[in-house]
Amino acid sequence: MLFLGSFSSKYDTSGRLRIPEALRVSFSDEAYMTFGFDQNIMLLPPDVFKSLSHIISCLNIADPLSRVLMRMFLGSACHVKISSKGEVVIPGRLAEYAGLNVSAFMVGQGEYVEIWNPKQWEVQEKIIQESNKNLERFAGLDIRLR
Repeated sequence: MLFLGSFSSKYDTSGRLRIPEALRVSFSDEAYMTFGFDQNIMLLPPDVFKSLSHIISCLNIADPLSRVLMRMFLGSACHVKISSKGEVVIPGRLAEYAGLNVSAFMVGQGEYVEIWNPKQWEVQEKIIQESNKNLERFAGLDIRLR
């Protein structure tokens, strides 16, 4: 299944975040979390995390950019359990990185979910809604419908 859509969710003082049902159905009782690229958190099913971590681990460790990516993705990663209520505890380091406090915004990204501070997500939404700039941004991408 694909993770699709966007959802607001409560984040409590004990670090618990409830995963909306529409996103939860694609997870089992476990997942991985790591720093996202945009000061957010990536929540990945185990198979997707293992696939990405394998690709990253195969990069040239002599390349400084590869080492930074390894530190960012693998060095911040942690295994988390998802409760029967669909709740997950976000480790403090990750919550701090994403600036989470009383709520979170979750965005499906196909094979994984992004967890955002709602104010940071508002900035992203403004970027997404710049239709004229989007024409320029994406013109060089080879996006085809089969």
